[in-house]
Amino acid sequence: MRIINLGPWVFYIEGKPQFDEHKVGKWMYFFKDKERVAGLCKAAVEQEIVLEAKHSDAPEGVSCFYLECDDMESHKKVIQFFLDNDMIQKTKTSKLYN
Repeated sequence: MRIINLGPWVFYIEGKPQFDEHKVGKWMYFFKDKERVAGLCKAAVEQEIVLEAKHSDAPEGVSCFYLECDDMESHKKVIQFFLDNDMIQKTKTSKLYN
């Protein structure tokens, strides 16, 4: 895996991603802990959840997990990864937001 810091963004890339430019999309996660999100981006690529992830290089910001929009298996993997890592906000009663 390559980790590339380009100033405002830090990229985590496995191999050479071959996304169809007409199908590529992303899941986003807004964070307040850069160290935690760096580990999450790295883990998502290492575990082959996605081929590429990035996060803003600031203490607070956004991270992006890239996949093709019609790859349903990858969407399921990303959703499970988000659930497993507490990346989806919950209500006061611990239910997931819709």
